[in-house]
Amino acid sequence: MSCPDCFKGGVHHEHGTPTGKEETLYGKNCYIASAPANSTSKSAILFLTDAFGLDLINNKLLADKYAAQS
Repeated sequence: MSCPDCFKGGVHHEHGTPTGKEETLYGKNCYIASAPANSTSKSAILFLTDAFGLDLINNKLLADKYAAQS
């Protein structure tokens, strides 16, 4: 059962275009979302998607958002 907060905010494909790039790493298709150029972060985030994977644009937008906040 969902609550009203489940539908507030978030990232949706109507509000953006992915800025990362797709690459093949160790035989697996991956989406690379980089931090902004002025970022001093040395962190890396491994974002595992839901069953829709990279075919769902919102998963790419979420990765972009997490990278921008690092």
